[in-house]
Amino acid sequence: MKKNSFKNIAKLIAKEFNINSDLNNIESKAKLIDIGIERIEEIKNEFLYNELSKTKKSLKIDFEKIQPFAEKALEDKPVFDTLKRIWDMKNEDSSGIDIQDIALEFENDFKKSRVKQITKPSKKSKKIEKRNNKIRSEYYKLRNENSNTQKVALAKLATKYSLAMSTILTITKK
Repeated sequence: MKKNSFKNIAKLIAKEFNINSDLNNIESKAKLIDIGIERIEEIKNEFLYNELSKTKKSLKIDFEKIQPFAEKALEDKPVFDTLKRIWDMKNEDSSGIDIQDIALEFENDFKKSRVKQITKPSKKSKKIEKRNNKIRSEYYKLRNENSNTQKVALAKLATKYSLAMSTILTITKK
């Protein structure tokens, strides 16, 4: 008997817990391994206990290693689901299906699933808002109280604040 054969470990678990199972089916073997790991503390067979302990430890290590990729897989799941639907439609009789409707539906699915990184700050900083208010009040004084033209007022403020005249104009129009 091989020490760590998947089938033999499953056989030992079935024997340990008196479970009748089809050991020719891979799913049945996997379920038995799951049962063995869940009920590891009840196992009396030392060899089986050691093998399942090693398996449990390696599964934990593998689970930790795969976590960064699991998040990406969840992000990509809608794309794979859509591709599977396309594949299924290819294999079905699709003579009465409107391609434009399907394309629109897939486009919407892809847009919903897209994960977009936020690169700009969501709010203006208080410092910039305070500066802009100051620019607005100075612009008003230059235009109305000192009777400067728009161009002269913008030029003075642009040099004072080291900004482009177009930026000053944008700030004053808000």
